[in-house]
Formats: sequence, structure tokens, C-alpha cells
Amino acid sequence: MAKKLSFAEASFDFDWKELQRGLDATGRDLFPMAAARFLNNIAIDARNRMRDGLNKDFDKPNNFTRNAFEIGWAMARDRDGMFAEVRVKDEQAKYLAFQVFGGERGAGDAGAGKWDVFAHSDKLTKHGGVDRGYLKRLGQRNRKEKQDRAMVRARRPELRARRMWDMNQYSPGEHRELTWVRHSKNRPGIFFGEVDGLKGYWERPKLTKAAKKRQRGVVTVRPVGNNRPKLLMAMKDTVTYKPLFRYDFYVREAFRVKGTAFHWGKAMQHERIKRAGETDRRQAREAKKAAKLSR
Repeated sequence: MAKKLSFAEASFDFDWKELQRGLDATGRDLFPMAAARFLNNIAIDARNRMRDGLNKDFDKPNNFTRNAFEIGWAMARDRDGMFAEVRVKDEQAKYLAFQVFGGERGAGDAGAGKWDVFAHSDKLTKHGGVDRGYLKRLGQRNRKEKQDRAMVRARRPELRARRMWDMNQYSPGEHRELTWVRHSKNRPGIFFGEVDGLKGYWERPKLTKAAKKRQRGVVTVRPVGNNRPKLLMAMKDTVTYKPLFRYDFYVREAFRVKGTAFHWGKAMQHERIKRAGETDRRQAREAKKAAKLSR
């Protein structure tokens, strides 16, 4: 089972006797309900601040991440053992743990591959994540190039033998078509390997088009640019993360704003109004019932 992340716990050790000393009988009766409401309001504010904070701490968080938080509600029946908490759902916790606590992500961890961790991608999703479709297309492109190169390479010995034994059957044009530059129509190739210690998919440098008429000793096909391969997607054994999501800040802000005597008073007042409304409705029902009986 995935580890549960408890991002925020809004709880107080209530001195029940001290807090109830100044209350009337109704207030003492309503005290547990008011305390639960007070704690739940802090948890709601903390959760909302965390949701808003995702947009500040992350670049374009997706719906999966935005829906990460849930509240464990304080219950009046728990009396002095009541508490409210903001939790991260199990699946989201697998990803957010690295953003909250930092640490090292390795192969098999959430967001990583089966054998490697994605360290760079030339193409990302709109939320900044690794585009798995792009990875699949790179793999297909790499396999196709390997197959094409093997096919071209396998046909060359036959042409060499034909040129050696029967010049009447040998076609120079056919030989030129079996050069990789001509066969690939000068498109840049792709390979999977390690360059400067970084493993991944790389695109070979682009080449200029060959001259229509070749001259002995004159090189007409040259690399375009700096003659270095372009990194398309990189993998590492592990990637280290620094804490990014400021959950502790959002919790402290929720306590600062909602954990005050003013909001405690509002919670108690809400319960008094709620009780008064229930009393009025009960009295109205009893009066209606009495009126029916008197007819």
C-alpha cells in the first residue's frame, strides 16, 4: 500500500473545563460541535491554500495533481480526541513525496521508467511532464532506422560482387542509392546511446545535400551547425529532487488566519444559530400537531 502523506494536521489540546467555564448550559452542550467546526474550517482553508499553491510552486499542474488533497474531518463525538487533517491521496502521494520532502527517484518509482528515470525530454506535455507518446515514437523511429540501415548494408556485398565479376549487370546509380545519405534522403538519423556521459535518444547532425556531380577528393556532404548530436530524451539511473512544494507554509497560514479567537467565536455562534433554528422548527411541528388534535 502506498505511503500516506499527512500534509497538515489541524489539532488543538483543548482545556475543556477552562473553555466551558464561561459558557451557559447551551454553550457547554454545543462545545464539541463548535470545536469540530473550528478545526474543520482550518483544514478547509489549508487545503484551499495548497490547491492554490500548486499553481505557484509548479508549472501548469494537471488535474491529477490538483485533485490530490482530501480532508479527514473532525467529529464532535470524538470529544477531546478530535482532529482534522489534510491528506494526499495514495496515487498522488507517490509523485508529490519527491516535491515535498525531496529525495532520490529511481527506476520503478512513480514517474520513472522500468529501468531508468527520465531526466530530459525535448517534447513535454502541456503540463510539463514527459510525453509518453513522444517516447514511443522515438523508439519506433530508432528501430526503423536500424532496420533500414541493416537492409542497405546487406545489399551492398551483392552489388560489390556484381561490379567485380560482371560490369554489364552493375549499375553505378543503384550503388549510389545504397549509400545511407542517398537512401535516407538526407534526413537526420536517430540513435540510442551515451554521449558525454548522458544516456538517451539522440538525433544525428543534419547534413548538407550532396552535389549532383561528384568530384574525386572533394567533400560535398558536410554537417550543418556544430556537428553535435541533439538530445531528444535523456535517462539516468537516479534523479535527485529538492523540496519544492511549500506545504508547511500553507498550513501555517491557515492556522494564522483561521485559528483565532474570532473564528472560534464564529464557530460557536454558528452552532447556537443552528440550535435555535432546530428549536424553532421543532416547536413549529409541535404546534401544528397540537392544532390538528384540537380540531
